[in-house]
Formats: sequence, C-alpha cells, structure tokens
Amino acid sequence: MKRLLALACAFLVFAGGGLALWSHTSAADIRSLVQEKPYQEHMTDAQVKDVDFVLEALSGRLAAGDETKLLFGSSELRPVPQVSTHPVNVFGQNNYGMDMMTIGRPFYQDLWHAIEIGALDEAIPDGKLVFFLGIQWFMTYQDPEGENFRWAFSQKAYDRFMANPRLSQETKDAVRSQAQRYGIDEAALDAPGPFDVAGRIDKAVEALRDDSERDTLVWEDSTNPDSDYGYCQEVPAERLKGSPEEPDWDAWMAFAEEQAARESTNNDEGFMDSYYTDSYPTWLSQAKEYYRAPEGAEYWETEWTDFMLVLQVCRELGIEPLIVIMPTKGAAYDQTAYDREVREIFYDRVRQVCAEEGVPYVDYSDYEYDKYFLRDVMHLGWTGWVHVNKAIYEFFNDDHGAESAIVWPAGDTPDNAPEYTGDDSDEREEGQR
Repeated sequence: MKRLLALACAFLVFAGGGLALWSHTSAADIRSLVQEKPYQEHMTDAQVKDVDFVLEALSGRLAAGDETKLLFGSSELRPVPQVSTHPVNVFGQNNYGMDMMTIGRPFYQDLWHAIEIGALDEAIPDGKLVFFLGIQWFMTYQDPEGENFRWAFSQKAYDRFMANPRLSQETKDAVRSQAQRYGIDEAALDAPGPFDVAGRIDKAVEALRDDSERDTLVWEDSTNPDSDYGYCQEVPAERLKGSPEEPDWDAWMAFAEEQAARESTNNDEGFMDSYYTDSYPTWLSQAKEYYRAPEGAEYWETEWTDFMLVLQVCRELGIEPLIVIMPTKGAAYDQTAYDREVREIFYDRVRQVCAEEGVPYVDYSDYEYDKYFLRDVMHLGWTGWVHVNKAIYEFFNDDHGAESAIVWPAGDTPDNAPEYTGDDSDEREEGQR
C-alpha cells in the first residue's frame, strides 16, 4: 500500500500538481528573498536545518560585500537582549572588517556539525571556522542515543555530505554508522540502488513532502520580524562604509561589566536576574538528583567519537577550526556530581586532542569562577563574549601574537607565545581568578 501511495503521489508530482498537495511556498520564493535580504541575526531551527538556505544566505551576504565568518555551536549562539556583547551585535553593528553567521541551535552536537561542515565544504569563507565545544554534550545525564540527533537531523545536509567527493569513504561510513546508532532509519541513510525504482520514488516523494513542510516554516520565519532572530533583512549598510576599525577591547570589557551589573542584581554569582529566579532553582534541584559521573565513565565515548569526526572532516577538507573550550558556572556545577575535579577530566582531554590533532584552541576553563563570564550555568555572558570575540577577531586575522589567548599548533607559534605542553594541571587555578 505504501508503495502504491508513493507511485500515485509521484504521478501527481511528475504531472505538475504534486507540490500543491503540501505547500504553495517554493524553494524559488525563498531563494529570491534571501538573495535580496540575506542577513539574519541568528537562524531559526527551520532555516539552519535547510543547508540550501544556509548556502543562499552565505553567498548573498558575501555578494553584498559582507566579510562573513562562520560560528558553529549550539544554544550559546542564541543572542539575548540582556547581553549586548554577543558577536552578532559586536561585529554586526560595527565595521571591524568581518561579521558572523551562526550555525547551530540547542541540541545540535558534534555529529550534526560534522555533517554540516562536510555539506558546506568549499563555501566556508577562507576555509576557517570557530567551533564552540560544550561540556554538557558529553555528560552522562545526556542520552546519546535519544532524541537530540533525530530531532536535529537534516536529510538535505546528510545527502550533500555523502555526495561530497572530497570526503573519504571511511569518514562517510563512520558518520553513517553513528547516525544509524542514534536512530536514523536506514532508508534515510542509504541512496536507493539504480534499479530500485520504487525505492527511488519513495525517497523522492518523502523528500518533496519534507521540503514543502520545511519551505513553509523557513518562509514564515524569514518574513516574520518576531521569528526569533531569523527574519531576513538587508545587510546593514553602515557596516560596509569606510575602512574597518580596530576594536577597543578594553572599552568593550568596561561596557560588559556595566551591563552585567545592571542585569545581575539579585544574586552574588553573576547569574542574569530572570534566569536566577525563573530557572536556576529547578536546574540545581534536578542536577543534584539526576547527574551521575561514574568513575572512569564520566563522559560519553560516543560524543568523543563524534568530536573526532568533526576534526576528521575538517582535516580532509583542509578547513581550519578554532576550538572554543567553554566553561561551566563553577559555583553551580560544584554542587553536582560534575565538580571541578570531574570537569578537569574533560578539559584535559580536549586540550590533549587538540594538541595531538594540531588544531588551534582557546581554553576558558579557568573562567569557571569569573562572575560575569557566563549568564547562567552554561551560556556565555557579558565579559565571556568579550574574551571570545577578541579570540575570534585574532583567529580570522591570523594573529599569532604573544598576547593572544589562542594556543596555536606546535610549529605554528612564535617563540614568546604560550604553547600547550600536555600537562598544566598543577598550574590551573581551582578557585576565583
């Protein structure tokens, strides 16, 4: 019956009337819109899941003269009005010679990013990107074979990834294996054979329905000013006028501290007021009850596998990532099974992996007790974004100076700059900076 339905739908599609079964909005409509107005402060779920939309928006911004750079991550990429130092504000509202496009949403973890990077490939400007690595992705309270990846999975991006001739079959097989492990159906992971006519029709009809549903959501988000930062706009003209300026990071830090003091008044730990009253008590209660960190298995090995796949994809495509090692709010996590000693296991391993793989990284684990570095238990806050913005600026300007917080690969670092040696645990602070 399913095959018969697919054949019937296919007939309607090929006859020219099938698209009307699902949506009046077409990909052509969206392409036309985003070519004219390619700028979004932060893409919505529907937009970022559509790799064609991402590519159109990126090419549109570059064509308009916008020096767009890519930031990959998850929920930390969402700007909030109470934290004006987010990069979409700092770089988006000033002419610093570059602007940011954020790629990712909550629950978009390593495997999703490996696929997305492989799908975008040569479209990535300058072959460089910034990748925000969250410790929470690895913690055992997460269910690595649960709903997160299935919810975030993009068929379009996966198909484009698998069709990329610059990626090895070994990498494609490893990504497919992980996706299957996380519950993606084999029919979505494998292209039908050349003689499997019914299977090819099934996949074509499924893709048509998915594309139509997604196009409708993308169109609604792109044309609605209240669509959670995904509203399509023209590239801000003022950022393209005149010569780029040099950011005054001291001034930005002073501004960040002033805003933080206004937005964090009802607690001593530097939480944003609304989070402290509305969310923190529930988070802390549940974290104390449910977080477990069994010795020797504090973090999921599946997520480490996926992180290595991100680096493997970048290596095969000649893409240079800057890994941002994000901290937690120490005052919060110290009350859970993931205390400082357990968290240091994660930080040490990331530093070791980056050193062994020869990728630059910037390590903010020492800022766990810095009052305004985070706005809640895990998301970058006022001063945190200033530190990160400075590293972003230095990375894309290839600044290897001794004042940079970036740890560059061995052999790619000036003599007077710090370099990770593999064992700095004794030198790392356990308390307030």
